[in-house]
Parts: sequence; structure tokens; C-alpha cells
Amino acid sequence: MPKYSLVAEELRRLCAQLKRQGDDRLPSEQALCLRFSCSRQTIRAALAQLEQEGLICKKRGSGSYLADGRPRPDDRVMLLVPDENEYRYPGLIRELRPRFAAKGLHLLCRSTGDSHAQERALLLELLRDPPAAVLLEPIGERFPNPNEELLKELTLAGIPLAYLFGAYAGGAEAPCVTEADRDGAALLVDRLAERGHRRIGGLFRCDDSRGYARCAGAMRRCAELALVSGGRDFAWLDTEDRRRIVDGDTELLRLFLRQRWYDCDAVICQNDELAYHLIRELERLGRSVPGDLAVASFDDSYYASAGSVGITSLGHRAHALADAVEQAVLAAIAGTGQSPAPLPWFLVERAST
Repeated sequence: MPKYSLVAEELRRLCAQLKRQGDDRLPSEQALCLRFSCSRQTIRAALAQLEQEGLICKKRGSGSYLADGRPRPDDRVMLLVPDENEYRYPGLIRELRPRFAAKGLHLLCRSTGDSHAQERALLLELLRDPPAAVLLEPIGERFPNPNEELLKELTLAGIPLAYLFGAYAGGAEAPCVTEADRDGAALLVDRLAERGHRRIGGLFRCDDSRGYARCAGAMRRCAELALVSGGRDFAWLDTEDRRRIVDGDTELLRLFLRQRWYDCDAVICQNDELAYHLIRELERLGRSVPGDLAVASFDDSYYASAGSVGITSLGHRAHALADAVEQAVLAAIAGTGQSPAPLPWFLVERAST
């Protein structure tokens, strides 16, 4: 008997169980693959067999339902991010809400506070009251995740999951919005080298895959251009370090300036927020930007224009991030698992370089 026929038999039992429970929506294709340890092709063949038998029906962009049931009325798409008020999110949320509303979905945002404990509490809440989909920005996904089992439960419960700016280990099957970070870092190095900078340092997050990718892209391009930059010119910080800097404790920045960047003539920062605080610290120390030290970064946010020196920064084309997020969420709901292409970066030059 073909594998899909065996899976179809298990799915018939599942349909009977769902009907007894008063539920009408089948788990996503991704969840069924995990449940039955088989390929997406096998699951689709089994679902097609049940659809032909009239046991289930498919709703485009929503999933599979019992043929005599109705789609789940819940229309919430839950966006979980470290801080919904952080500079990238308010504008993104404003752009996404009408897009999802046009598809019958309602976007809500909750903050995890960069805390695994708070993330856990929110995931448990979503398991008790399942939304239409979850879009999650992970917390320091380079480090072990104590909520890994909860995320598996989320998937097995048939709750569509997509990731923003990186995925936890084991999340490879879920759609994920990413950025072309290595290429972007290389673009910044090229522009700094064109301006005559020969020793370029960096400031990146050690618990964030974007930090590693941006550092790797910068270091590789420095080597290709035979610049004198070396490993000691690149500094690392974590979530707590970033919080202290934003709250006004800049001792770590002063330490890096003394011990890491004393020979550097340029520094690439993980994002505009860190670049903004670095420039303010340089000004307090009586050093000029870019005369003593050029500064460049990522995101082209309001931080890039908020200080006394405009920051040369990388940004995305208008609406590109919202397009990618919408695509990832709809792919999660449809169960295709298809991630959008990494978002390319474009240079916006200002006075800091």
C-alpha cells in the first residue's frame, strides 16, 4: 500500500476525532509532516484523497477543514516581538494592519520583552486560545531556547507559525523573513573603502543571527579588499548590553573605543540605534564624526537622522519588508512553508562617513 494511503487512513481517524471534539480545522501541512514523519508531497497526496472522498475541503490561504464544518472564526494574526515600540515596529505594524484586514485577518502585537519567560507565557496563552497564525521574532536564537517544546506543541496543534528576522533551531520548515545581511555588510565596507578608510571595525550582537551574518560579511569583504582590519576590531554585545547602552550606560562603548577601535578609522554597527549612541559617545569624548571615526549601520530608521550627524545606513525599498511579512504569514496559513527571498539592502549616504 502506498505511503500516502496509510497516511490518508490516519487522517480519516483524525477527522473523526476532530468531529467528536467539535473542531473543524485540520493541522497545517507542516504539522502533519511532523506528526506522521513523512514528506509534504505524501501529506498533499493523502489530503487530496480525502478531498476527493468529500471528507475535507480546502480554503485557499487558510488550510483544510472538515467538509461539513466551517472555518475557525478566529481572525487574529499574533505578532510577537521583543518590544513592539522599538523603532522598526510601529511603522511596520501600521502598514501591515490594512493588508491583513483586506484578507479578513486582524493583526495584534505583543511584546516578549526579550525574555524567554515572557515568551513562554505568551505561547501558553496562544495554545489555550489559538489564533489564525503567529509571527514570531526569536529572542537570541543563537543561544539555546528553553521554549523549543512549546513551539513544537504550537505546530502540532495546527497553529501556523512564521518567523521574523531569524528562526529558532528546528524552525527550518516555517516561513521566515530574512535580510541579505552578508551582502549588505559588504556594501558598507565597499563604500567606506572608497572613502579611504583602511581599518574598519564592527559592533554586532552575539546572540542574534543577523549580527553574525553582518559581521561575517564585513570581515570577508575586508579580507577581499586587503584592508588591515582584523578579528580584534570587531566587538560583540548581547541583549543586556544593548539595554544598558540604550538606558544611558555607555561604559561598554568607551571600553570598545579604548581597547578595540583605537586604530580604526571606521566602525559598522549592527543597527542605527547602536550607531546613534556610539556617535553621541564620540561627541562627549570630543571626537569628530567622520573626521576621527566614520560610522555606518543598518535599517535607515529615524535614528539615522535624529542626531547631530546623519548616519550612513542601509535600508530596504519602500514596502519591501511589509510585502515579505505578508508573504510569510500567508505561506504559513496555507501550509506551504515557503519563505520569501532575503530582502536586499540599499545604501543611504549621510554625513557620518
